[in-house]
Amino acid sequence: MNGEQAKTGFMKHALTGLAAALALGLAMTVAAQAENIRIGEINSYTGVAQSSQAYRNGADLAVAEINAGGGLLGRNLELISRDDSGSPDEAVRHAEALIKTDRVDVLTGSMLSNVALAVAKTAASEKKLFVVGDALSDAITLDKGNRYTFRLRPSTYTQAAMLAEAAAKLPGRRWAIVAPNYEYGQSAVANFKLLLKERRPDIEFVAEQWPALGKMRAEVVVKALRQARPDAIFNAAFGSDLQQFAEEGSRQGLFAATTVFSMSAGPTLGDVLAQYEGTKNWVVLGYPSEQLATPEHQRFREAYLKRFNDRPLLQAVFGYSTVMSIAAGIKKAGSVDSEKLVTAMRGLGVETPVGPITFRAHDQQSSMGAFVATLVCKDGRSNMTEWHYLDGARYMPDDNYIKGRRPASAFQPTMTASVSIGVVLPASAAAILKLSIKIQFPFQLRVFPDSIGYRPRQVCMAACACIPDLGCMARSEGCLLKSVPAGCRRRSVAALCCGKAQRCRNSSLFLTSFHSSASASGALVLVIEGQKRASCSLSLMNSC
Repeated sequence: MNGEQAKTGFMKHALTGLAAALALGLAMTVAAQAENIRIGEINSYTGVAQSSQAYRNGADLAVAEINAGGGLLGRNLELISRDDSGSPDEAVRHAEALIKTDRVDVLTGSMLSNVALAVAKTAASEKKLFVVGDALSDAITLDKGNRYTFRLRPSTYTQAAMLAEAAAKLPGRRWAIVAPNYEYGQSAVANFKLLLKERRPDIEFVAEQWPALGKMRAEVVVKALRQARPDAIFNAAFGSDLQQFAEEGSRQGLFAATTVFSMSAGPTLGDVLAQYEGTKNWVVLGYPSEQLATPEHQRFREAYLKRFNDRPLLQAVFGYSTVMSIAAGIKKAGSVDSEKLVTAMRGLGVETPVGPITFRAHDQQSSMGAFVATLVCKDGRSNMTEWHYLDGARYMPDDNYIKGRRPASAFQPTMTASVSIGVVLPASAAAILKLSIKIQFPFQLRVFPDSIGYRPRQVCMAACACIPDLGCMARSEGCLLKSVPAGCRRRSVAALCCGKAQRCRNSSLFLTSFHSSASASGALVLVIEGQKRASCSLSLMNSC
């Protein structure tokens, strides 16, 4: 076989392989379009059952409305729910299975803050969008925030700021604390203390009780607080712990001369608390579902009643609004790709049953507010009086506060890299496959040369990158070669890379340091070392 025949044979082989790859890609695209867009929802159905079910109901309502309107991107939404049992480890197992087995496009849910933090870590490692609907800890979007995690509900900082504003008006100076001893409770108390002290430096905290979540010994807690004789109490307990606290506090007369400011009470336990005389006049963050008469809320409430034959709880608003936010992000991105969704979600505006919200770009926290009111009893049921909605944007932490607590990696932007993978023959004939991908250095690119007729030992690799705003690195010849791969000639690599220098306006073009090796499967693994996102041109060259 002469050289011309060999070249012709190779080109036929390469083009056949390319056609097969394109056909496979088309088939995969058609199959993907036929599949539902899947949202994986993880909540504590056996731990915080009432709230979790309300969240699921709200999410179900949103999915039903979106699908009835034609779905998104020509596809229906599908909600896949899992019970984390209040365990971070269980939640992580579910998150991994939802991503890898169920192939969900987005994650949501998480009632408990420690659970949300665990799922957020998994979402970051798997590069999957996670929209937290209910969990409150600041760490979710601040200290342990990441680029893939967003949150709908106002954080402990925002809610504490709302309560501190009202609490500072009390004449009393002596405050006591009761909160569950885990991430949420610790974050709520730390913020309330900080923000109340800023408004009232004369305040002193005379007692603190930290029962384990779900294990409150109410008689002991109430007795300790009574002995401290506080003027007011900040409460972050919820669920069965809150019910026991209210019952025992009423029995022992704790609330007779003490005002309670509660971060929980209105949403799920209002009717239960109403039976206790001592709980009247508590200042709470709640939800006046039967009194809120705005058109958007009336429409939501009527649709919820029709579908579930029950009045909505606040968690139903969160579930509904979270799914609607995800849908708005998908529509804006025109894709379910996580990187595109992150970009779309930053600065996204969404209409919700309680009014419009915006997901801030710099901390990925929504501006949803909360209702502050006084709890009273009417006809055997709790009622919120003197309620008013506080816009979350007014109470959220400022930019400097966020920059001081949010990891720098969570601020990273998304850039698209155009990548060309080509095979260069000695006689300069080539079969080129161009791809558009998103990359972040360091990364690995796996190439299978056998599929286009080359053996790993015959191939060397070179890479060039145009880095915006990196500063000038160019030499007189137009580019800087930091290293040359083994087996590649410097002159050929310079021709490959430096020829692009004129097209990199206001950028620096350089050859990254990297190495290549053959894996057991016959693939070449290219490892590019660097810290910047880039627009790269990669070429496979048989001899350089």
